[in-house]
Amino acid sequence: MAALGEMWKGGGRGYKSIVFVTLGTGVGSGVIINRQMVYGAKGLAGEIGHIMINPNETERCNCGGMGCLDQMASARGIVRCAKKFLEEDFRPSLLRDMGELTARKILDAAKRGDETASRTVSHCMFYLGKCLAEVSYIVDPRPL
Repeated sequence: MAALGEMWKGGGRGYKSIVFVTLGTGVGSGVIINRQMVYGAKGLAGEIGHIMINPNETERCNCGGMGCLDQMASARGIVRCAKKFLEEDFRPSLLRDMGELTARKILDAAKRGDETASRTVSHCMFYLGKCLAEVSYIVDPRPL
């Protein structure tokens, strides 16, 4: 429904086909083609959060897959990646003194120049950009 709202009154206004993406606890999405919401046979069409984008991932996603966009670009994924980088690299980092990590804390630390936080954000957003670029080839959105 958010995708329809975005097409009606938001950033998708003036397009016949769009991909709507939300980044939060998970990666949410909706696809509209020729002004029609795409559902698929089981209601999973447009579920880009579970597209496998990182073939080197060794942990399982909540969906059972590995290397899903959700594991990289969601708030949970950003925190998971930051913790992984902190375990691998013992250099000083603002993230070590923040208590329970959140995506917001990691992004704020990156803005303050923290190397581990910046590495985390770059890593995670690389996969988001990669996935969005690939999806754009499938949907090929263009103005009316």
